[in-house]
Amino acid sequence: QEQYLYGTNEWIPIEDKRDQALLLSDCITVFKHPDAKLVYQDGRKLDYWVSRKMIIPVNKENCLKSGIVSEKFAEQIPDSIVISIPKSKNYLSKQELFFLDFLSTYQWDRPLNVLNQGGDLNIGLRDYLMYEGFSCKFVPIKNKVQSLDVGLVDTDELYDKIVNKSCFDAVSREDYCVDYQNTYTFLGVMSLRSLFTSAANAFLAAGEKDRAEEMLDKCQQVLKPKEYPYDNSLLGWASNSLLPITMVKDYYALGKPEKAQALARELNKELLESIRFYLDFYSICKNDFEYNCNLIYYLANDVIREAGDKEFADEIANSLSDYLSAMQ
Repeated sequence: QEQYLYGTNEWIPIEDKRDQALLLSDCITVFKHPDAKLVYQDGRKLDYWVSRKMIIPVNKENCLKSGIVSEKFAEQIPDSIVISIPKSKNYLSKQELFFLDFLSTYQWDRPLNVLNQGGDLNIGLRDYLMYEGFSCKFVPIKNKVQSLDVGLVDTDELYDKIVNKSCFDAVSREDYCVDYQNTYTFLGVMSLRSLFTSAANAFLAAGEKDRAEEMLDKCQQVLKPKEYPYDNSLLGWASNSLLPITMVKDYYALGKPEKAQALARELNKELLESIRFYLDFYSICKNDFEYNCNLIYYLANDVIREAGDKEFADEIANSLSDYLSAMQ
């Protein structure tokens, strides 16, 4: 296909004059037709994309047979789905075009998984993803996967992938040298704490408390704070500290206050150590200092106190006040 050669159609303009959903296969047919061109005032003729809303027929039998959708969700499978390109988006990238071309003949005969919720593919896929831990599966059921709230999920399949099919032995070893690249990968690019916490939230929402607790425990067994700290604000990932806070909240929800307190104490210790560092360089670290202080108050008041553990909440909140007083 000449239309896919390097340097050709790197960006494809979207010209949707009908504002109606069309079959994705028809959109591809128009794009590939030699006479279907967008003519500019300077005489240039360009290939273009004809619609923002694309209909993809669903082969229900193949969906079930290939394992894309479990039998438990069979009644939710529609005859077709519609993926939509945002109105603010005026061009398709070549990568997006490749993907749409593939989907135009997709028979739902094999699972299709994407990383990071589809990454840069902004063509409506995110509305039809199901969380599976390290990746998300494209499914014909509308769903919204958000950070720590994965929406509809096949809990049996998710549990099997994390517990039986994934191996974390190397990450959990304490005799390996964990350098910046490891930290960057497992706490930033592919956050394992986020994986375990998201899974725990999914199991908790499904009422599967034993599995939720197992995910939280496994997270601490795999990612030991000595190698993979809870507070990563010094590395530029301050939001990572919200993950152990969520874990504390989940432990309370599971009726495990002892585990919640133990984790909260470890996190609080790290936050106080970072606060001391930021205080020494306050003129250039003011925002980081204030952020970590706010995290401690959030942990104490919005999580621990809300869980009914008032005495321990006071202990955590007072630890910051006492620490700052001692530093003066």
